[in-house]
Amino acid sequence: MKTSQPAWRRMALLDNQKTERCTMQHPSRIRYLAQQLAWLSIPATLGTTALAQNPDQRATAIEEVVVAARRVEENLQDVPVAVTALTRSDLEALRVDNILGVGQTVPNVYIQKQGGSTAPQVNMRGVSNGSLNLQVDSGIGMYVDGVYLGRGGAAVFEMADLERVEVMRGPQGTLFGRNSTGGAINLITASPTGEFGVKLDAGIGNYNERHYKATIDLPEWNGLATRLTLGNRSYDGDVDNLSPRRTWFLPEPFGKQTTSRRGGDSDSDNLFLAAEYTGIDRLKLAYKFDYSDWEGTQNYRQMGSFGPCADFDSTPGQCIIGNGLVEAVHPISESFEYRDELAVPLESTATNETLGHSLTVDFELSDNIDLRYILGYREYELDMGSNQVWGDGEYIDTLGIIGSQPGGVYTPLIAMRYEEHEQTSHEFQLLGNAGNLDWILGVFHFTEEGEKDGPILLSRPISDGEFVPISAQDFHYFVGQKLSTDNDSTAVYAHLTWRLDRLELAGGLRYTEDEREEFVIAAGLYGLFLPGNQSFKYEGDNVDYDISATWHLDDSVNIYAKHATGFVSGGVLGGSTFEQEDMELYELGMKGDVFDHSLRLNAAVFRQERSDVQIEGFTAIGYFMGKGRDIVSEGVELEATWVPTAGLKLNAAWGYTNVDSSGDLRTYQPEHTLYLGMGYEFATLANGIQPSLRIDANWRDDVYRLACPAGMDQVPASDVCVGTADPALDAAAAIGATTRLSARFELAEIPLAGDTRFKAALWGRNLLDEDEIEFNFTLGGPTITSTFMRPRTYGLDLSVEF
Repeated sequence: MKTSQPAWRRMALLDNQKTERCTMQHPSRIRYLAQQLAWLSIPATLGTTALAQNPDQRATAIEEVVVAARRVEENLQDVPVAVTALTRSDLEALRVDNILGVGQTVPNVYIQKQGGSTAPQVNMRGVSNGSLNLQVDSGIGMYVDGVYLGRGGAAVFEMADLERVEVMRGPQGTLFGRNSTGGAINLITASPTGEFGVKLDAGIGNYNERHYKATIDLPEWNGLATRLTLGNRSYDGDVDNLSPRRTWFLPEPFGKQTTSRRGGDSDSDNLFLAAEYTGIDRLKLAYKFDYSDWEGTQNYRQMGSFGPCADFDSTPGQCIIGNGLVEAVHPISESFEYRDELAVPLESTATNETLGHSLTVDFELSDNIDLRYILGYREYELDMGSNQVWGDGEYIDTLGIIGSQPGGVYTPLIAMRYEEHEQTSHEFQLLGNAGNLDWILGVFHFTEEGEKDGPILLSRPISDGEFVPISAQDFHYFVGQKLSTDNDSTAVYAHLTWRLDRLELAGGLRYTEDEREEFVIAAGLYGLFLPGNQSFKYEGDNVDYDISATWHLDDSVNIYAKHATGFVSGGVLGGSTFEQEDMELYELGMKGDVFDHSLRLNAAVFRQERSDVQIEGFTAIGYFMGKGRDIVSEGVELEATWVPTAGLKLNAAWGYTNVDSSGDLRTYQPEHTLYLGMGYEFATLANGIQPSLRIDANWRDDVYRLACPAGMDQVPASDVCVGTADPALDAAAAIGATTRLSARFELAEIPLAGDTRFKAALWGRNLLDEDEIEFNFTLGGPTITSTFMRPRTYGLDLSVEF
């Protein structure tokens, strides 16, 4: 299909979507194969070195970056969207292999783990995606190759072959759909090159880090090109467990549980396959498959303040809890300072297995019209093991007062979480142009099914070797959940772009219908309020739109104005329906490449108005969703890239967000974020070796992770805080301003035999060894637990390519 773009603006069709399902057996073979290929093949490539002087080919201008923020590939500088793209070289230098590392260079974006879980906490322009419930959607859309991830609870998984990442800020509802009021993150994987090539990677680091990866591109054969990547990454956690190992047993699906040795262990096998077929005229088929099998331990929760133990005796080891005298073997930490060893007797191993298929069929109906079909399928199985929510501390019920067996290890609160989820999406797009008008028409259908089993054990000592029963209707589920969900969403949309010389007008409209069902299996001790084995349903619809005007001052500088809307779906939670949350955006921006494309300046100012804000909370009778008061976010974003001389590139990104709410709850959004980066390619050495150095610094402002000030409690499902605040405790629990400094020194293009190239790099992360709190939890009043940043890490990466 021909496009109506001006000569100075290049645009091509997007080719990065999805589907079909297959199963993996013996995933441990992935690690073995990747390890053998990566380590054994490197010495095999050694040979005669060519010692030729190369001319200076270092960059003196900023390269063009292509993004798919409007569902077609465009120059980043021409898109009236506040979008930041991380290229493959950025991802490698920053060691980004999952969604957690994406926010390092992006203004007004702050991403961290929700405690030790597999769920990311994404904060973008004052919007967060905090819920782990299957019934609740997120305000931050997450995508893999344009395929929507319906649940964020298992979204922290490693991608074996990432090509780039796009972070779009502000509502993206017209083209990307619901649940992207704060923005969207699109992880884009590699496509086959059609030429033979092999790349082998291996590396080591402190905390026993090891990684191996092997990628092979096969030459095109009768129109078919394929690419395969196998990888494994593992490392030890940074907090040792002082408690002895114990084994206990739970009913299925939880089974055998064993005390973990360290908090933060990780071992991930990964596979990626991409295939493209172009053997039929006007037809292109693109298939991608990604698989990740992770096993590890959650980050241990450290008790910062232990409010309920008001009668804690100064006599070592004595504390009255509930109705029994408990002896403390390892007392709780009661500290907001990082500790590298804790007593966590009832924390066990977690697993997360996830896979995705995508198939894109692109057929050129004529020179001006394309038909595209995108099929996506994803699934995950998540077992978080035994999670000692209460935090650290080991207590033994010596008298058997609390439990039936004397000598059992005691903790006030243990949670399990097992989930299975699968989703399927179908999308049809008709893309075309007529004169100065480009257009996209689309139909989208999404369906998902999920099951969750999340009992909570309260005040229950557990002895080594004991079988612990879990009953569907007793208090094991009094704040936990055992349920299933079935959600469907259908949308139709249109987007038009009209060009009049230097002026570009664009707009879109999207209509969405949602049908959602919650089936409650176990309601717990308070079944009087919500009996089990009941179904609850929700139906809703919405219209989103966006309009923008872009004025190109010349071929390299433009200014734009944009107005857009978005929404987060309503639904049903705990048997009660809740309505959708709405967002309106007003944005002005500028994008420019000046001084012969040696300086890039992008800026945006915005105002976002959220209404019918969804407020989640829980009580002794379960989870609820309420409606909060309106929230307004206003801010500024500046991004700059400068190449002042050959080989030197400087980057900066600053974000400011002011969140104004008439409610009592605090936002998790830092007021300021700042990124500074420097990359320098030294002159090429006589033997062709290319040395380079990269330094990246990311700073963010103070963050209050507690929704209410310490000492106060949130009224369930509301934006009201009650109780008496403790200013000193609140200050101690705040997540202080933090600078994360990383660096990488690399020797690339080391010549080996023939065309084989070798690369070695020394790297370090968190070089300042910051040990601030990363995530906080309140268990009511002054009881607060925390997880902490991972300490300084460093290592060596090796790579060979031929």
